[in-house]
Order: sequence, then structure tokens, then C-alpha cells
Amino acid sequence: MDILKFLKKKSKIKYLLDDYFKSRKSLKILIILEDIRRSVSEFNEKLIYLSFNLKIPVLILLSKSDKINFEKRKKKLSLFKKYIEKTTHTKNIYIEVLTFSSISRDGILFTKKILNKWTNIKLFKLN
Repeated sequence: MDILKFLKKKSKIKYLLDDYFKSRKSLKILIILEDIRRSVSEFNEKLIYLSFNLKIPVLILLSKSDKINFEKRKKKLSLFKKYIEKTTHTKNIYIEVLTFSSISRDGILFTKKILNKWTNIKLFKLN
């Protein structure tokens, strides 16, 4: 694919996302899965910024947290939170960042609590 086709496609995706986020009244929460071992993707960066501007709560789950040790996990979580504060220029009540692993079950209880709180519905039974 040549660069012009790629840029046109990218522009169209951005337009479609903008339109989707602004027109979907049923969109209440955005959940983003981001590999904890990587830096934030450009696409997810745009989603976070768009959601922030539209005041749509964002839950960012730093997945695969079982793949790195506790100290690295803590450091990555802190760096990601600082990145969000820098990007949005605020400590935002609409954005929550958690480490998450389906294997070690890290972050599952907090994820359920946040979703229950943000939706005002008991989606999950908390044990």
C-alpha cells in the first residue's frame, strides 16, 4: 500500500471514530486493553483523547501484567498514569488505569468494582 492510500484510510478511520463517538448516545464507557510491556499505541492515544473531550469514562487495562515482575508493573502503572495526566492536563475522574491479567486474576476485582460504579448497575457480583 502506498503512503497516500494509507493516509487517506487513516483519515477516514479518524472521521468515522469521531462521528461514532459523538453520535452514539448509548456509549457510556470505553474499555481499552493495552499490553503493559508496550508503550501506548497511537490509535489508543487518540481514543483516550477523544473520550476525554467527550467526557466518556475510559477504563484502561494494562493487560498481561503476569508477564512482568511486581516492581516493573508498579513502575509501568505509574508511568502510564503520568502520561494520562500529561496528555489530558489533569487528574481526570473519567480515566482509570489498572494492571490486569486473566491468568493471575490481577485487577479483575477492581475492574468489576469500577464497572459497577460507573454504570450504576450491579453488572458483577463482588466476592
